[in-house]
Amino acid sequence: MVRVDDGAVTEDEVVRAVRVLASAGERRIAPASPASIDAAEAAIGAALPSLLRRLYLEVANGGFGPSHGVLGVDGLGPMVSAAASSIVEAYRGFRSGPEFASPIGLVPLLDWGCALWSLVDCRDPVARMWGWDYDSDPTAPLFPDKLTLTEWFEAWLNGTLEWPLSPAGGPSGIRWGPHGEISSPR
Repeated sequence: MVRVDDGAVTEDEVVRAVRVLASAGERRIAPASPASIDAAEAAIGAALPSLLRRLYLEVANGGFGPSHGVLGVDGLGPMVSAAASSIVEAYRGFRSGPEFASPIGLVPLLDWGCALWSLVDCRDPVARMWGWDYDSDPTAPLFPDKLTLTEWFEAWLNGTLEWPLSPAGGPSGIRWGPHGEISSPR
């Protein structure tokens, strides 16, 4: 990734890099429509972070990112999770959980598998990422991640993104690269 003077990656750089990777991939997924994003935001009750909105509009309706890729906005994107077909369906499921409902505006973005998720806080101006690890602690599965959405994508693009680490001791040290490669610390 190219860095700007202050060391931070820009939204344009992330969009450009994700677009290159998505266009080189085997799955060609059309971008989401502005109407489908508006409908998703209405269902969530919060605007999507600018970077995520741009990725959906300019790159693809899901399927990009680590593991099998982020969920699409409307279920018309790729099937990347057995738990939900879109961010709206996942959001509704997380909000209606019988044991623990996630806060308003906290949107499930990526299903890592085994009840482990990455979520983005649409209410937070910096779009803080959160983790959900039901297997590690079913009484308190939600925990803050150290990354913002932009940092999360940057880490994935640089091959340094790790699974969310639950304070209760969930997965740790597994890294996902931009080409699907997996590594773990030695």
